[in-house]
Amino acid sequence: MKRQTIKRAAAFLLVALVVCVLAVALVACDSSLKDRVKELENEVNGIKEEYGIKDVTIFIGDEEITSTTNGVYVMDTLKELFGKKKIANLKYTEGEYGAMISELGTLVAGSNSYIAFYHTVDNESLKGTDWKTGETITKNAFGKTFYYANLGVSSFPVYDGASYWFVVETF
Repeated sequence: MKRQTIKRAAAFLLVALVVCVLAVALVACDSSLKDRVKELENEVNGIKEEYGIKDVTIFIGDEEITSTTNGVYVMDTLKELFGKKKIANLKYTEGEYGAMISELGTLVAGSNSYIAFYHTVDNESLKGTDWKTGETITKNAFGKTFYYANLGVSSFPVYDGASYWFVVETF
């Protein structure tokens, strides 16, 4: 009886040790696992992050800003331009899904409006569609065709030669 109790205690301790080791391993891998999942999702969707120097054009309303950036995502580039004083105003909140811009340059989101952005990247997986019709949402401005972004500024990659246009839209 004593021997059986010792075996049970040893088995319990072994299981508890394994659970602790697995818990530590999962916590340690969580952020790198999330990054890898994002990379795989982007790969499947044909989205490629570009690293290095890129030439981009940012339109804030009617204002045009041409710049060279190291930003990987659009939000990185906006922060960089704000830091260089090329954008006078940048206010946003960070949430679970990334940044939500409330003010950008002269644009201000209101109670029934938001700051939307469009892009010139010709990649179907980056083009937003109308939820009723399924058609790609486009706007023509500045002699270019812009596509509504289906990702937020924190997740949308910056592409060399692309243009990004920010406007206030109502809902």
